[in-house]
Amino acid sequence: MEDLKWNFETNPNPRAYGLNIEFIPANDALAAFITNVGLSEKQYPEFIESVIYSTQFANQYSSFMSFNLLDEQDKDQIKEIGGIKEGEVYIRDILMDYECVISEKLFAQIAFDYGSKLLEVRRNYLDDHRLPYNWVSAMEEALKRLKQKYPISKIV
Repeated sequence: MEDLKWNFETNPNPRAYGLNIEFIPANDALAAFITNVGLSEKQYPEFIESVIYSTQFANQYSSFMSFNLLDEQDKDQIKEIGGIKEGEVYIRDILMDYECVISEKLFAQIAFDYGSKLLEVRRNYLDDHRLPYNWVSAMEEALKRLKQKYPISKIV
């Protein structure tokens, strides 16, 4: 899955906050997860913190959990989709019942790219007075810290 590519498409639909993501090859679980977290943009800095600390994050539709937090029962269930090992995360979209496992490094890269693009799109679609300053500063700080932890290579 390390050869996974992604593209962004801006969307004037305010519900999508102006940003769609497409994975090549297609990965429904990852696309659903990133989209769901992006739709609840207030949670995105919190999500990035979860990636930085290799923990877990969940909202009403999607979740991810790092390998080190999974118990043996979780790991046994994940074997049905190919298993999981140290340095990987388990992603699940509850609404559509999609799931996948990818490397933490790749997940961090996607989180950084999507978060950077989300921040850019929100700045372009909203007037400065409508963009919450606290969210902007939280996003900038979280993205900076994520980039410090992981060797982020792709520039959006």
